[in-house]
Amino acid sequence: MAQKKSTSDADVQNVLMDVVEVQLAAFRAGIDFWSAWVEQASKFSEDAGSRLGEIRRNPSDANRLLMEIGEASRVSLRAMTDLPRQAAERFIEELGKSEQSRASGKKGAARPKAKRSVRAKP
Repeated sequence: MAQKKSTSDADVQNVLMDVVEVQLAAFRAGIDFWSAWVEQASKFSEDAGSRLGEIRRNPSDANRLLMEIGEASRVSLRAMTDLPRQAAERFIEELGKSEQSRASGKKGAARPKAKRSVRAKP
């Protein structure tokens, strides 16, 4: 019975470690996504804002500057539509790293045992 309990404990630990690895992969991909989104939005905002300022200072260039804003918007939106694909690739890459780490860990040492630092009192 003791052997079965230790096997169950190890199985639970492995499942929990897998859950954490997936969660970390999702967080890393999400962080990359939002960082790139903010960077792209910031760049467009600066470009569009400066061109609008130019229009206010020199209305005769409005058509050209509005076309430039339109082009900057197109470029920005195209880059932003690629962000979900990049995030998915990052997620898959992170999972692959976890899988490689797990595979190399099985060849040698087993995963470390979970440590209980606090116990609930009845």
